[in-house]
Amino acid sequence: RGLAARKASEKFEEWLKKKKLQKMETKRIEKNEEEKRIAETQERKEKAEKVYQEWLEKVKNRPRTVPSSFGYANGYYDGCSYPAPTYCNPIPWKPIPVPHTEDTMKKRTCKMKEKPKSNCVYRMHSNMAFRPKDNLIVGTAWKKSR
Repeated sequence: RGLAARKASEKFEEWLKKKKLQKMETKRIEKNEEEKRIAETQERKEKAEKVYQEWLEKVKNRPRTVPSSFGYANGYYDGCSYPAPTYCNPIPWKPIPVPHTEDTMKKRTCKMKEKPKSNCVYRMHSNMAFRPKDNLIVGTAWKKSR
């Protein structure tokens, strides 16, 4: 029993050393990756700052537009003042007249002459909600009496 326990403890010690080495290796790798990440972010920040400074220099040399009041006259807002229009059409817009053909004129006159026909026997009046039928004639006699 003593020999088996000694071998087991030796194997355990070897396994423990192996695990410690693995843990140290993973920590070292993580530390290297973190350093790389920090270096990359620092490099990106420096590059962005450089490009921004170049842009600021270019902006100083650009021609500027003429400022308009946009409602602010003498520093105070004036609701009556608007920016000057860029273009004003001297000829106002008018719709183009379309000549009517004979066909359209005929259609209009025919429609105006026809009276609306309804199949309704009784017309509803505003003062009367319901009117009972008093004609109980069935068949052709009903058509004739109508």
